[in-house]
Amino acid sequence: MSVITRFSVLFVLLSLAGSITAANTSRAFNSPVDLEARHGGGGGDKHGNNGRDCKGNEFWYKKKNCCLPHGGPPSPPPPPPSGSDCPPKGFYWNKGQGCCVPDHEEEDDSPPPQCRRGWRWSPHQFKCDHDDEPTPPSNPPPKPSKGPGDHGGKDNDNHGGRPEGQHGGGGHGGRDGHGYHKRSLKSRSAALCPSGMEACSIGAANNASGDYECIETAYDLRNCGGCVLLGEGQDCLALPGTRSVGCEQGTCTVYTCAQGFKLTAQGTCIAI
Repeated sequence: MSVITRFSVLFVLLSLAGSITAANTSRAFNSPVDLEARHGGGGGDKHGNNGRDCKGNEFWYKKKNCCLPHGGPPSPPPPPPSGSDCPPKGFYWNKGQGCCVPDHEEEDDSPPPQCRRGWRWSPHQFKCDHDDEPTPPSNPPPKPSKGPGDHGGKDNDNHGGRPEGQHGGGGHGGRDGHGYHKRSLKSRSAALCPSGMEACSIGAANNASGDYECIETAYDLRNCGGCVLLGEGQDCLALPGTRSVGCEQGTCTVYTCAQGFKLTAQGTCIAI
């Protein structure tokens, strides 16, 4: 083989080796791993680590792509703007996000937040809006007729004909005490409210004004199963250690517990 031929073969081999090296270098430099490293990781997510680069006292709220403080903000949050509300348990108004946010990390299968009576959760706006369903009219109930039983220790014949002094009737002006008041409102619910609703006293069980409101006690969170002021129902929002609750067919149901509590087989939250 001549000298020229040898140089030609050597040149071709060197050219091929250079091309292979350049191709490998280009592939390595433009690999996904290298691109993520050059752009801060996480496919270009500014938070890095799949968007979870939060502080130690924060958690990642993926529904709004932001970090939130565990247990809520250190100072009282601002109230929601007019026409908006937040669920009374586990949520608060975040001015920066312009919506209600949770004070603890949510599970993927968490039920919808529970708004106050007269409000409904909007999953697209992340807040409670006014319920559009019409509210039954609230007319004052008929006043009990005044007779000898009102002040003489005897029950008025128009209210059941109960004997004198039963259940402390004489001590309460002849009206059979608080027990009579409960039964009176209960019996009048059918006449005062639509079917399936109860006439619950407003303000106090023995309010003198006779004001009331019609409540669907089978599903109302604050009067679940009956009027709480009359001792006939339960306030589901007052259950200790709970985070998300509901009222189902007149019975309080606990969905999730607050941080530091766990759900028992009996459906209650106990401290861990």
